[in-house]
Amino acid sequence: MKIMEFIYSMLVNKNSKNKRAIKGCTEEDIRKLENVLNVELPIVFKQYLLVFGRTHEDIISYVIKFPYLTSVQEEAIQKLSEFDNEFKDHMDIIIIDLVYSQQGIYLLYLKDISYYDDPPVYEFMEGVSPQSYRISNSFSSFIIERILRKWGKKI
Repeated sequence: MKIMEFIYSMLVNKNSKNKRAIKGCTEEDIRKLENVLNVELPIVFKQYLLVFGRTHEDIISYVIKFPYLTSVQEEAIQKLSEFDNEFKDHMDIIIIDLVYSQQGIYLLYLKDISYYDDPPVYEFMEGVSPQSYRISNSFSSFIIERILRKWGKKI
């Protein structure tokens, strides 16, 4: 069983309402996303999109849903490159969350997506630090951490 399918089954087995709240992308959605971004998405991120990509209500925090993934990429990468030279002409990342606040922007992104099937997750907070930090060694562990943080013993 794939990790994202396992997470889905845990959520649905614990609360049947979760089944109605979760909707995945289609293979065609993922192909379109890859074409627009001109990348091949990592395997685990594709699995995530297939299970949770279109809607996940309040089940998983901190990950943008499918239709918005394409619109945030260029703007967020441009913003990152203003603060960190590592991102100038660097297209081996995918932004998974973008939040604007009074302090600036907050970004979560997958890095080195062409090298990993389950890439690490990084965080950047404008005004807090001039660089990004790895916050999880893999996307799957990031999703599990977020679900456990939100749902705790309910799972």
